[in-house]
Amino acid sequence: MLLQLGSGGHVKCDECEVVDCLAYVLEPLTDTSHSVLDGELLGDGPVRARLLPGGAQFFVGEREPGK
Repeated sequence: MLLQLGSGGHVKCDECEVVDCLAYVLEPLTDTSHSVLDGELLGDGPVRARLLPGGAQFFVGEREPGK
């Protein structure tokens, strides 16, 4: 899956679910976590993010018709 990130092919992997959103929270499944954002280690706990209109573009690939 990771090798397909650049082309957007990862969205077709069974392990990947695409969800349209404006904000999200990633909550660790254990009391200790190892989260990295852009190469920087984050503290333990939830990671919250909000997407600003026009503020970012992520791993863009062609979307299948009807989705």
